[in-house]
Amino acid sequence: EMDRAIWYAIYRSDEYGKLDIRNSHHLIAITRDCHYTLPPDAKGHTYIITALDHMQNESKAVKVKL
Repeated sequence: EMDRAIWYAIYRSDEYGKLDIRNSHHLIAITRDCHYTLPPDAKGHTYIITALDHMQNESKAVKVKL
């Protein structure tokens, strides 16, 4: 139960295509919903999604390139 995902962190690459999840400037949202509506200018960017549990341990990243 403590390992169950309760939040999802969404990161987005910057205008140069760089993406570092350790840099909070790349974090665009933390949500409890398992879906997220991307902004209209999403095309051409890379997104990384991670899940966080009750202790805020972050899962391995899943990368999505649009």
